[in-house]
Amino acid sequence: MNDKSSRCKSLHTSILIFYLILWFANSAFSADKVVNLVFNEWPPFYGKNLKGNGVIYQIIQMSFGISSYRVESKFLPFLRALQYAKKNREIDGIIALSKQAKDAKYFYYSERPIIASQVFIYKRSENKITLDGFKSKTCTIGVLKNSNFESLIKNYNHRIELFNSQKISLESLKLEHIAFVLGYSHDIEPLLNRYSEINRIEKPLKQTLLYLCIHKSAKSAEEKIQAFNLGYQRIKSSEEYEKLLKEFFHPYCANCNPCPCCPCCPGCP
Repeated sequence: MNDKSSRCKSLHTSILIFYLILWFANSAFSADKVVNLVFNEWPPFYGKNLKGNGVIYQIIQMSFGISSYRVESKFLPFLRALQYAKKNREIDGIIALSKQAKDAKYFYYSERPIIASQVFIYKRSENKITLDGFKSKTCTIGVLKNSNFESLIKNYNHRIELFNSQKISLESLKLEHIAFVLGYSHDIEPLLNRYSEINRIEKPLKQTLLYLCIHKSAKSAEEKIQAFNLGYQRIKSSEEYEKLLKEFFHPYCANCNPCPCCPCCPGCP
């Protein structure tokens, strides 16, 4: 009996050791399948105060999840986030970044852009001015404080008036205190239901495509960017992708057909 009991204990111990080894192996594998990204606040695309951190964040999670990667993130102001992504080796990459020569040496970019960002000029409806006409005209244009939009019009002869919010700038445009308002379509289009007398110049002043970026020195960097590319391609053709876009973006598209402000609409990446 003692011998049988000893064999049973030995068997139980072996099974326990086997499962412990399996558990540690799985834990090590799971720990290794993590992508650490830095984000900044950019509603309605992503931000720590948005539902689920925003639609783009959720799409990134889903895309990496196809290859069993788990996304962990740190939210910082943009310039700090970029420096973290470049210099902190605990961070794998950043969302989202436009393609620029000064950053290309640091990052692998996703094959497809994840955000199409467009800046438009808004005007009163009776003003039939074109983009070329705007560039040659001298007038007062409303610009959001701390937006860096001033750099887009520094070569023109416009007077710039700074505003704390786009609502205030649109109200000033409505009252004809200023001639134009400059802003991202995804910021301004949702507000136009209240301003039937305001529309935009058809062509954007600027379009920027933004990509997910993985630092070239990050662990398994090429594998991670390829995992995202594969997952993003699959997610974009899924019903879940369409559901997310309808939930987050279609309310922003009420005043434009097609809408250039987000990836859900015809003509966008």
